[in-house]
Amino acid sequence: MSWKEKRLITILSIILAVLCAAVLLVLSVRYRAAQAAKAEDSQASADIAQAAQSDYVSLAYNNGTTSLSFALNEEGTWYWESEPDFPLNDETVQSILALLKALKPQQTLDMPEDLSTYGLDDPQASLTATAPDGAVLTISMGNATTDGASYY
Repeated sequence: MSWKEKRLITILSIILAVLCAAVLLVLSVRYRAAQAAKAEDSQASADIAQAAQSDYVSLAYNNGTTSLSFALNEEGTWYWESEPDFPLNDETVQSILALLKALKPQQTLDMPEDLSTYGLDDPQASLTATAPDGAVLTISMGNATTDGASYY
């Protein structure tokens, strides 16, 4: 083997080593980012669960044709009252309750004379949540607003 061939092999080996080091570095950074995102998602799910479980013990939905009701059992997990053995995803109910807690109305109707004007005499759907102290929060969804962007 001539000195030119040896030099070429040495240069190619150095380039290969640098490329391998770069690949390992990129994989390490991506792994750390994935682990951080996973930890953040776990924390967010735990926060939603804690907030939802401390605020409400039951949730009911009715759209005129279908009624669904969910309750919190002694172990702190949500179950479907009609089918207690149904494999219900706790996070779904907890995320609904977290959204309900964070919901801010655009406008409040203070004692309107005629609820039918807003479609609230026979609402299209309603969501009812009950707190541990027995307080009930009911949200009824009526007609679309005049701009069509929201509902009463």
